Amino acid sequence: METPEHTSFARRLAPAATVSLLLTVCIHVVWGDVALGLADEGFLWYGIQRVLEGQVPLRDFQSYEPGRYYWGAAWGLWRGDGVLAMREAIALFQWLGLTCGLLVCQRLSRHPLALLLAGTILAAWMFPRHKVFESSISMMAVLAAVRLLEQRTVRQHLLAGIFCGLMGCMGRNHGIYIACGFTLLIAFTWFRLGDGDRWRKLGAWSAGIVVGFSPVLLMMVLVPGFGAALIENVLFFAEHGANLSKPWPWLWALPWAHLPVYQRIAIGIAFMIPLVVYPLGLVMALRTRPAQLERRTVLLGSVFMGVFYFHHVVELSATRHLAQCIHPGLLALLALPWTFSGARKSDRMKPVLGRFGVVLWCLLGLMTLGVAEGAHPLLKTPKNRTEGAFVQLDVAGDELRVGAKPAQLLALVKRVVERQVPPDESIFIAPFYSTLYPFLGRTSPVWRLYFLWEADDETQDEIIANLTDVNWALIIDEPPIKHRADLKFDATHARVWAYLKREFEIVEPRALSPPRFLFKRRN
Repeated sequence: METPEHTSFARRLAPAATVSLLLTVCIHVVWGDVALGLADEGFLWYGIQRVLEGQVPLRDFQSYEPGRYYWGAAWGLWRGDGVLAMREAIALFQWLGLTCGLLVCQRLSRHPLALLLAGTILAAWMFPRHKVFESSISMMAVLAAVRLLEQRTVRQHLLAGIFCGLMGCMGRNHGIYIACGFTLLIAFTWFRLGDGDRWRKLGAWSAGIVVGFSPVLLMMVLVPGFGAALIENVLFFAEHGANLSKPWPWLWALPWAHLPVYQRIAIGIAFMIPLVVYPLGLVMALRTRPAQLERRTVLLGSVFMGVFYFHHVVELSATRHLAQCIHPGLLALLALPWTFSGARKSDRMKPVLGRFGVVLWCLLGLMTLGVAEGAHPLLKTPKNRTEGAFVQLDVAGDELRVGAKPAQLLALVKRVVERQVPPDESIFIAPFYSTLYPFLGRTSPVWRLYFLWEADDETQDEIIANLTDVNWALIIDEPPIKHRADLKFDATHARVWAYLKREFEIVEPRALSPPRFLFKRRN
């Protein structure tokens, strides 16, 4: 027999899931076969293929935490290992994340048009496509935080801990951000709301983290070599950082000179959102009384999670990185009218926006439109841009519409490699075009797929040792960030570059002009 709580949840879930499904399907149908990322998208695609072949993430190839690869591989068991199958798996996760975001928004307004507007804003910020995991998990985290504020029971603390650990299986950064967010939230309930039964709740939350993270813990125990690889990977990023640095784009010094003024202003305003919303939200948290909590759950849950997700864009301050962590900030902004509304006590459970809410949500929609038009890789039209119009390209059996410039590069590389490299021989590809491995149907002869950071002599000697039986190498010696010659492969891996120059010779110099080099081992 259904309880009133279950019935109420089903009534809330149905419209949120329907709107998010409509938006996700529209995005996938219209843009599912558009473009191909040559670096990060291939990093995910290659990893899913390796998992389907029985390899283990982190141990057998460079990767993130294994969760997202097993998610894609589970879908691939049915749909295959092509790039379109991978995008379908991503779209499914996007639907789940967007549904969670709209369940949060339902606490602000249940009007269908309001849900559609909020969903459109959130969905438009879910880019780049292969990083939809990040934005989806951040919205799931906000929903989990809101639920814990609404029901501060031992059971809810256990569920919050399980969610935290499970998301750590998708990425250690998510596990850390969410754990820190819940730590702040639990401290808020202790010292600001005066919650009791503290240690049982804390114990349940801690036990939940262990339960949620148990897939990785079991892999560390049961899968030979995985634990050592995970620890080594953690230490590597602790030393080098997870991203290359890029300065913060302040509103008065916007760097996107090639964009129209309104798009530059929209992006600049978007970068100001976390700088304004999170300090404001933390101040409001310090001033929140138990009687005010009901109207502030969305704002507080968004701020407690978002303030730690903000780290994701601090070091590499690019629009694509902001898009991966801005959703808690957007939800906090969407919640402001509800937070400050002066509804009577009898109306507290009737979410209404009011004039201020309508204006603010519409302004957020206009800002999102400007950002999407200027920065969303699937909404930017190729017309009158350097990549030219879209052309059809066969990508490992899937037909994609790819910009003319990347399509020309891919077709050229494929033609040269198929002409020169026997199909049964491996080829070393560097520094960061990992998409070329699945595109060419090849596997990497070395563990590492990205060669972005300056490597020490020991690491380079290990790479050279793995190349002993490799006769071919394709080096596209471009820096990952423009005008950063210090990040080119010959600078970050000088010993490997010298080894290639000494033991190999360049072939196809006319077809592959510098900075692209196809090396063949000398006799």
